[in-house]
Amino acid sequence: MLSVAVAQLVLLLLRPDGVAAEQSSEERIEIWEPAYHDLSCTVADTFVGKPDSMNGYWTKDGEEINQTQVTIQKKIDQYHLQKRFYINGSSLGNYSCVFMNGTKNITRSFLIYALSMKNKTDKPIVSYIGTSAVLTCNIKPMPLTWEWYKVNRTEKGMINVTDSPPRYKTQMSGSESRLTIENLVEEDTDTYVCMAVYPIGPVQGEVTLRVLSFMEPLKPFLVVLVEVVLLVFLILLCECQGRRKGSTAVPENGTHIDQTENLRKEEPSGTEETTAKRRKV
Repeated sequence: MLSVAVAQLVLLLLRPDGVAAEQSSEERIEIWEPAYHDLSCTVADTFVGKPDSMNGYWTKDGEEINQTQVTIQKKIDQYHLQKRFYINGSSLGNYSCVFMNGTKNITRSFLIYALSMKNKTDKPIVSYIGTSAVLTCNIKPMPLTWEWYKVNRTEKGMINVTDSPPRYKTQMSGSESRLTIENLVEEDTDTYVCMAVYPIGPVQGEVTLRVLSFMEPLKPFLVVLVEVVLLVFLILLCECQGRRKGSTAVPENGTHIDQTENLRKEEPSGTEETTAKRRKV
């Protein structure tokens, strides 16, 4: 049995003294099943100059809906425009009531849209090879059923929980659904889609899974360690080269000192030769 929802958009309310008290421009209506919706708008006569009647009609997504234009008679200092619409998955959109006030129209809108996931997150779930991961989606009210898909590039494949050996398990608890993936491999890294099925159509949510090896968290530390070792090696190499240069360096007067010492060593032998010659004579 289809339900009937009543949505009323008050364009202008009057206080007892006749002064405008409130003006609303848009009402948002979230639905999850096909239903009849009574949309109604009310505008006060002081807002348009107090004519006895005025024309009005309805639009959807900016285009006039056929056979909705009517003449609105003033009742109790107000003009009231109401229409019942059947809303399903293909008729969602922006519905507007339009009051024709001479050359100026008064328009207000009802935005009717399908239920959506409100707990979406951009942060991926991180797990490691050989372990398990649990992906969770939840939405209210409780859907008819849940379906899980794995996005492979541009394609979306439904997850088969009957695969052998069983790696996938699904669990539904009220408005929450869980997908458990066991014995993770690197190829499990992907985007997973949870689909909540409602009478008006499916509502989609996404969860990203990233599978890492146990060495992955150590990679930044290993890079830093290699950089430190390389830096220490270069420092030690520079110090060794500096020491070698210092040990082989020759002072500017080193040659003169060596020659002087040689002359001193040679002087006694020269004197001895002279003395020997004199004795022979």
